[in-house]
Amino acid sequence: MNTLGFLFDDEVGTRIGHYVVEGSLGGGGMGVVYAARDALSGHRVALKVVRADSGAARAARHARLQLLREAWILSRIQHPNVVRLLEVGTAREVVFMAMALVEGTDLFAWLRGAHSWREIVEVFATAGRGLAAVHDVGVVHRDFKPSNVLVGHDGSVCLTDFGLAVPAGEGEAVEGFVIGTRKYMAPEHRDGLRASRLEDQFSFCAALEEGLSAFRSSGGGSGGPPEQLWQALHRGTRIDPKERYTSLRELLDVLTEVLRTGHSTVEEQPRTDSRRMQTGPDPQSESTAVVAPVLRSRG
Repeated sequence: MNTLGFLFDDEVGTRIGHYVVEGSLGGGGMGVVYAARDALSGHRVALKVVRADSGAARAARHARLQLLREAWILSRIQHPNVVRLLEVGTAREVVFMAMALVEGTDLFAWLRGAHSWREIVEVFATAGRGLAAVHDVGVVHRDFKPSNVLVGHDGSVCLTDFGLAVPAGEGEAVEGFVIGTRKYMAPEHRDGLRASRLEDQFSFCAALEEGLSAFRSSGGGSGGPPEQLWQALHRGTRIDPKERYTSLRELLDVLTEVLRTGHSTVEEQPRTDSRRMQTGPDPQSESTAVVAPVLRSRG
């Protein structure tokens, strides 16, 4: 069994502390996530670590600090729709973060299946409750997208990947460089402004509108989503953050009402600035998160 710490690779059986790697779940940047088994308890976990090929010492140190910051943020959030932190530690200079393993797929893959508009909205609303809990502790996720939501075989829905998360009011770009996923990114995020909960609302609505795109031409009168739902998503993706809902929970209340009655009882006021970001095809791959050089104050 490989126990060389920082020299481990994707080899099944590699040992990281008291965790034994069973396979790779994916990764990006300098981090990689493994499915692993806790040799002490026998439980399976998701294990996020800094890549063994993280490059120069300074870059590797930065990546380790980033992982520790992500673990600190996760430790503040206790919610059934947010991935659960189990442990953070080191093994032979390798920093790792153990999380509860969700047996299933991500929302991006789930959306490829056949689902009614109600099922899609219900799953997004469940993920949104996790995102609202993140906001409750003063944190902005900054990278809400379908591939960062896990859908379990048991029906559970869980928000994950807090690698870009920062406390609200932080995260101002250095020299105009930003990081995130462009097709879901709020205009103020692209402009390098400080993190705001309203940018997560934009990303949430952009992703949900994309998920419902197959129903866009059907209209509410022929089995598709009611017009009130489209209006809610349009409001959530306004260019001016002040034109959006005051909070994600306000938006979730509208979605709940739409699911209950087929329409919203919340009156939508006309807006003078009706422009919003488009969520059509993006040249970036879904799995590609980086759209520009690294944001120095990234969480």
